[in-house]
Amino acid sequence: MNDSADKLPQQIGGVAPVKIDPALLKAHVARFVKEAYGGSPEKAVQVMKTIYGDDYSRLDLAGLEGRLQLITDFLSTLETSEKDPQLMEDVLQRIQSGMDQLPKEVLDDLIIDEGEIKIWQGDQKKVIGKADDNISKLIEKSKDRCAARKKMRTALKAAADFTDQDYEQLSKTFNISHQEAEEIAQLLKGCFDSQGNFQRALFEKHVTGFAAHPKKIFEILWEFLRQIPRRSDRLPFLNSLQLLVKELQQPKQAAKILVSDFILDPGDVGFPDRNALMLALQFLRTYNKEINMDIEITPEEVLLVNKGLDPGVTRYIQWRIDGEQKRFIDKIVTIRKKLIQSFEQEGSDTKVLPIRFLLALEREAHIFLALVGGKTAAIVIQEALMVYGNPASQIFLLNESPIYMTGLLQHLGILIRGIGRVGQPSDFALLDEIQKRQQGFMDLSQEPRHQALVQRTLGGIESAKHEISSRERE
Repeated sequence: MNDSADKLPQQIGGVAPVKIDPALLKAHVARFVKEAYGGSPEKAVQVMKTIYGDDYSRLDLAGLEGRLQLITDFLSTLETSEKDPQLMEDVLQRIQSGMDQLPKEVLDDLIIDEGEIKIWQGDQKKVIGKADDNISKLIEKSKDRCAARKKMRTALKAAADFTDQDYEQLSKTFNISHQEAEEIAQLLKGCFDSQGNFQRALFEKHVTGFAAHPKKIFEILWEFLRQIPRRSDRLPFLNSLQLLVKELQQPKQAAKILVSDFILDPGDVGFPDRNALMLALQFLRTYNKEINMDIEITPEEVLLVNKGLDPGVTRYIQWRIDGEQKRFIDKIVTIRKKLIQSFEQEGSDTKVLPIRFLLALEREAHIFLALVGGKTAAIVIQEALMVYGNPASQIFLLNESPIYMTGLLQHLGILIRGIGRVGQPSDFALLDEIQKRQQGFMDLSQEPRHQALVQRTLGGIESAKHEISSRERE
């Protein structure tokens, strides 16, 4: 067989692939690039740098933007050519290798939405160009690998005595100097009393010291919070982080870190998930009266907030959630599955997450989405209304359901308020159906308190419809 000079050897005797010299592959790619961009030698050089560059770990979004535009153009050119498929495979592998090195904060702000590559720059979204299947897969794979690396990293603990090994681990994990790691560790140590209990008053004394490390400090302290075993320490630490973010004046960065952590593993649920949403909810708001107290649950009254939302933070988080829609919806689905499992197996030998925790987590998610708004919020709240808005749903009929009936109906009330914030007139039919099921909800319990709660909950439907109508008229 006489192969073309441009063809690479694929196999020997039709049995096994040949291990091709990387230099030969690079030369082969270079020939194609030279042919494709013969009229623009400068662009040909840029394309080769994009494919084989080793500086992806140092790129910011501005630098990545140019690379992605070149990649999109080159892959389109390559795909329409008649060159060997091996060439495309090698180019994709090289680009994937580079993109896998992108900093996490850059990958977080790079999404594929509605067939377009989008980034967030400053205070607004920006469309870079169209995204074909190849580049979509490259980006998603890099995001998956970045998430896997974060899940595998060693847990950080607030120890009474930090060792040089602890400082080294902190330095390596967050890419900070050994000196900075030592300073942060000592500040953290100073937030615990002699019995090892976290003290909010001590944290407040160190806020200025923490704020002297603005680039990574919130992410580091959030990681420590995830590992604190005692609830008596977690709650005040969780609420103390609000004071730090107020001092840093970086609510968007903090909310970004928390949302990224929430969707890190869509197939799993843990206690930090609730803390992430509770804290993120605080950073959506320009003012909250809870900042000087330790709260265990976000007040339902925040759903009345409109002018008190931070527009910059809210716009970014909505963009991010809509861009990561599959991950976010998968996470919500996992929470519901875990909740049903706990309802079914509560009291058995099977280890399940507490029902109260899962109900509170789902509640926080629904409040968070209702405040953020956007396509994903509407989808999740509509789906949840179809479940909680039907007294014949499984969630109301399980063995443990009567014990948690008040919480389930409160869930419904939040969803009705939520659809008022994110819904459309097309949702009126769903709300009307829920209203017609009032007797079914009444029949779930004969207690007078239950009857009153059903009436109060469903009484919010007209307000929700009015809010939707008012928004449509604006």
